[in-house]
Amino acid sequence: MIRRILDKSELYREAHADGIPIPRTIDTRDADLERVATEIGFPCILKPAAKRPFYDAFGANLFVVEDADDFRRRQAEGAAFGLLAQEILPATGDDYVMVGAALAPDGRALGTFVGQRLEIYPPGFGTTCLARSVERPELEAHAVAILRRLGYHGIAEVEFLRDPRDGEWKLLDVNTRPWKWVGLPIAAGVDLPWLVYAEAVDGGDGTTGPDGLRPDVIWVSLKDYVPLRAGGQAMQPTDPIGRDRWLRLIAGEVGEGITDAVLDPADPEPFYRALQTAFGERRYSCPC
Repeated sequence: MIRRILDKSELYREAHADGIPIPRTIDTRDADLERVATEIGFPCILKPAAKRPFYDAFGANLFVVEDADDFRRRQAEGAAFGLLAQEILPATGDDYVMVGAALAPDGRALGTFVGQRLEIYPPGFGTTCLARSVERPELEAHAVAILRRLGYHGIAEVEFLRDPRDGEWKLLDVNTRPWKWVGLPIAAGVDLPWLVYAEAVDGGDGTTGPDGLRPDVIWVSLKDYVPLRAGGQAMQPTDPIGRDRWLRLIAGEVGEGITDAVLDPADPEPFYRALQTAFGERRYSCPC
């Protein structure tokens, strides 16, 4: 079951069979360049069926190919990982949304959460560096239904991207694990790890769904967001954090409408290590 979810070629086949919208995607193992050029076009994305071994090999989650020659070269480099050609949606900084969910083995939704990805670093196809909690109950129900169809239980992140051409939320990925910014739902009142733990230990009967959510809580990865905005590469035209949240974060009031990926006054060592990484004194990478 986990393999079917993590293998994007199988995930997309199941999504298509269930009528779940996805971006136009072609498995390059079953198609030639002419079909990709006709049905997907360039530029496009080449993404691996299995992300983790691909990331270990290339230090990136996917390839962006600009033309046919680039496609041939990248396809040859990554052929062993089963590449999928996928259209690039003309999305904006307001169209990236994920649903975090905790499901019990019997399919009960222990808790759900929706987060909007505001900024990505490196720009374009990096990982989230700024996000906020939002209320989208229709997407929560949609994600839970997908996970139930797949037979999954535990913590999962279901990623959607709104296609501005037709307004549909299209499935990008399902991550069968806690993710980089799982601290946001916790700060926003939906403690997904705790809900799964409590259910496993004593069959916890409490749920923390939309009623427990605090909307508009911000999660930030300072080490990525600051250089992104300072370099003029941010998607949002103005800084969504704002003066009051910045002052609370600087004052060490983490959790008061804002939480950082690493910074915590009660446990400062990890942030110091993050600074060492920024200074080039140690290496850290996040393939999530």
